[in-house]
Amino acid sequence: MAGWAGDRRQRWALAVAAMAWIGAGCASTTTASRPTTTRPVTSTVPTTTTTAGIVDPPEAPSPSAAGALPPPAATSLKDASSPSCRSGNPLANVYHPSRLHVIRACIVVTGTVVDIRSEDDGDVHININLDPPFAGLVNDRNTSGEQGALVVEIVPADEPGCTPGQPARSPPGTYDYGICTGANEIVPAEGAHVAVTGPYVLDTAHGWMEVHPAWAITGTAAAGTLATAPPSQPPASQLPPLTTQATALVNVVTPGAYCSPPGVTGVSSGGVPMTCSSQSCLGVSYGGVDRWRKTTC
Repeated sequence: MAGWAGDRRQRWALAVAAMAWIGAGCASTTTASRPTTTRPVTSTVPTTTTTAGIVDPPEAPSPSAAGALPPPAATSLKDASSPSCRSGNPLANVYHPSRLHVIRACIVVTGTVVDIRSEDDGDVHININLDPPFAGLVNDRNTSGEQGALVVEIVPADEPGCTPGQPARSPPGTYDYGICTGANEIVPAEGAHVAVTGPYVLDTAHGWMEVHPAWAITGTAAAGTLATAPPSQPPASQLPPLTTQATALVNVVTPGAYCSPPGVTGVSSGGVPMTCSSQSCLGVSYGGVDRWRKTTC
């Protein structure tokens, strides 16, 4: 009996051990076959946004500016020889000057102020309806975006109150407004007839033509009579003022007035030789009509 009981206990121990081994294997198989779920990790680091107050880099070009070109009249336009023209870089004191393509380093045009607004970038934006001798100096984008007006910009460095030799404004980011010139350019009133001197440029961000920066804005007495700024000395071709007797012997004409036939000549009341032509002496078209203009610029 004792031998049988010993064998029974031994068999029972082996059975328990076998069951424990089988149970461990099943648990391992269940764990291995269970799908693994990956949970997304959410960062607790806060996102920081900084604002400089001014967009930097500069605004992207307007889609309407794509393919914008200077008008055909720009190809024959000549630089003016005015005392108000400046030497050196024509885009000095202009922020992000790469957005402007210089067509002529200095021109003088006349027209009537039709709109004025101060821009967030510090420039004063002035729209001018050009006189007939200069009407060809705007392009399609001036027509669609600025009601046909030429855009004129006074930059902070030339505005009143800017101390000569000092920075025009604090330069945030890549905005550099240059150094104050002491020009103290006064903003004209709407409706004023003015002569504007400065670089003639294509604004590639907007696609329209501008005088930017405006180096001089002066009032004029009559529309369409100022082709270039008054030179320091009268040109050699200018005649002395006509006397009453001389007036009766020559064809005295009004600059800018309609005329016919093309090619006929005359003189202004001030003694300036004039020619009847469909283009200004700078080669700017009058839009298919003939007008009296200076024989030479």
